[in-house]
Amino acid sequence: MSGLQHSLVHAFRDIAEKFNDKDVLDCWRLLAQMLEIRNLPSNCRERRSEAVQMALLREARSFLEKRYRDFIMQSVSGNLLRAELGGRPGTFQLVKSYLKLKYPGAAANSQIRFEDGCVGGSDGPPVWPMIYYCMRCGDLESAVRIATQMQSTLGDQFATFMQEYGACRGEDSRTGLPQSMLDRIRTQYRKSVRSSSDPFKKAVYCVIGCCDSSNSHPEVAVKTDDYMWIKLSQVQPRNLSHSRSDDQLTLAQLQSILLDEYGELHFQAAQMPLLYFRVLLLSLQFEAALEFLSRVEQHRSHAVHFAVALHDAGLLNASANIQGPLLDRDRDDNPCFNLAQLVRSEER
Repeated sequence: MSGLQHSLVHAFRDIAEKFNDKDVLDCWRLLAQMLEIRNLPSNCRERRSEAVQMALLREARSFLEKRYRDFIMQSVSGNLLRAELGGRPGTFQLVKSYLKLKYPGAAANSQIRFEDGCVGGSDGPPVWPMIYYCMRCGDLESAVRIATQMQSTLGDQFATFMQEYGACRGEDSRTGLPQSMLDRIRTQYRKSVRSSSDPFKKAVYCVIGCCDSSNSHPEVAVKTDDYMWIKLSQVQPRNLSHSRSDDQLTLAQLQSILLDEYGELHFQAAQMPLLYFRVLLLSLQFEAALEFLSRVEQHRSHAVHFAVALHDAGLLNASANIQGPLLDRDRDDNPCFNLAQLVRSEER
């Protein structure tokens, strides 16, 4: 814990650890992860700065990566004989074992037409799923190592792409790939990769090149978390406005897609309210997330707890008009949430 400013988030997370509600716990873990950014905003105006938003998105993506690595570990641990995990630790071996379960018989017997060979010979896992899943687990070092080892098949250019991407996505990095590198990746994608039969190859290029943002990659992103990880990876700062429209995805655009274009019906929010709540948290739509959760009777008390904790952390834009609706717009046309009204309604 780095201070009193976000102690409530950690306190509620610790309490949630003691109860048997994994979905609620995941939401608290997500917020705790987000608040690991180095310079926490002292108020909501600072939260809206591009630097803070990109830092929060990096932590949101990191949460999804840790969560997926845990999922792979559980899958492999439950099938140790088939997975052939062995004694070597690390994400590379874990992903390799997971692919033995997901695609038994490697590329030869799969319904997907993998391209560009296998890692470690014909009996090894297909190269593009290996790279993708290492990235999905947050292990860029392994993904870069695979690209470098396989550059005779994948080409020197892609190895360079991955090396640069790995460097710019490092923990201390504050910038993305230079525009010249993005342009090279996107040109390669449009020339040949977009027509590839390998969905993992397309997904990797779209993530590192932030391109073809309208592609939802259904063969790869089979769950909502997968989709969110890809989209969070593609979000770019607003100042890169000279990108092609199909390559540009700003946070505001992603927020509109999730809240307005897809909305509650797409995410089956009536059946899975905490999943939709988490989607809105991941995309930094804290006010809309709270307004939604407050309408779910069984989770209304959770909405109060999340609202108070977010306000305590400086992440909630609280409405100045306590007589107004729960979700409103402030003078700058930003979403604001009526915390006082929510708390007062719970006291009745």
